[in-house]
Amino acid sequence: MVATIAISKEVFIIDAEFLLAMEIGAFATATYVMAGNSVQEWAAETTADEEKKFNEANDFMLTMLNQYKSVQQMNQSKPAVLEQYLGEYKDTIKAYAQYETVLPQHAARAQVISTLEALQAKEEHAAAEEWANSVKLAVGNVTAAFEDVSNAKLQQETLDSAITAIGFEDSGDDKINPVKKLFIAEFGGEK
Repeated sequence: MVATIAISKEVFIIDAEFLLAMEIGAFATATYVMAGNSVQEWAAETTADEEKKFNEANDFMLTMLNQYKSVQQMNQSKPAVLEQYLGEYKDTIKAYAQYETVLPQHAARAQVISTLEALQAKEEHAAAEEWANSVKLAVGNVTAAFEDVSNAKLQQETLDSAITAIGFEDSGDDKINPVKKLFIAEFGGEK
């Protein structure tokens, strides 16, 4: 009644947009009232059908899984499977034991090789040092032979050999340089 008075006295002006909004609201309300229960029932039925299908599929898969598990348990309970597993386990243990046995052998081999290489290096160094010492001794002896005043003959031979070499005279194959003779004598050779 207040609405009728407000509209008739033009307190509240109704225009076209307001009338359109009221018609849409009235239509939505009438549709909900008339079709609301049927839509709700249809949605509940559809949901119940889908849930039933899902539950049936889930139950079927669980049944199949339990059946598969029981078959596998039966297969694994057989002695042949256990014997095969035991054989594989023993082979694996043997292979691992061999692996563990080989590791120290490789380490020992590497240590022996490094020790032998160190000894070889020491021997080569000692041989080189011995050779260097023998060369130093030979050079010292040859130098001492030339510095000795009593070896005038050796000094004269060396002087003649040097003059011959400077003059490009052919000394012949049978004549050996006196310095060469001394070194040959130092190293134990004969010529």
